[in-house]
Amino acid sequence: MTDMDSRVALALEVTNLRILLTDLLGEPGRNGRWKCPFHQDEHPDLSVKGQKFHCFACHEHGNAFDILRKVHGWNFMESLKWMESRAGLKPGIIGPAVKAEMVRRRDEKLAAKVRKAEKLHDLGLRLRKEEMAKGIEEAKRLMPSPVAAGYLARAYSAWQHVDSLWDRIVGEN
Repeated sequence: MTDMDSRVALALEVTNLRILLTDLLGEPGRNGRWKCPFHQDEHPDLSVKGQKFHCFACHEHGNAFDILRKVHGWNFMESLKWMESRAGLKPGIIGPAVKAEMVRRRDEKLAAKVRKAEKLHDLGLRLRKEEMAKGIEEAKRLMPSPVAAGYLARAYSAWQHVDSLWDRIVGEN
């Protein structure tokens, strides 16, 4: 990753697009959307998801750089410098501390994903084999059809495969 890539990634990461749009266009409407500055319309059609915006009427879309460029008429570098200065970063300088912060944030996101996976696991998505076998036997009793039994057997086999993969990844025995 070049210094320019690092600058762009960091500027996008620290810029909250919803706050930026509120500063540029005012408060959103009741539906959480803004009136699009790219076409004349009284309905709020500009929506934000993550770091991207999209207008459902004129189909303009993009990120924070695009909105600044289109609203203010700035070029990419002007938008980048403005976003960096607004975030309290020294424009144009990506030092070791900033790179370390980017790595820390990336690691935090990864750790959050791992915690989410652990939560899903703890919520009972991983049944014990005995419980699954009892469930299959009960289902066979309730639905004696050979076709239903075949589907249940394939589901159990797939579950066992996922269970063994989880054990290898997590290191459980």
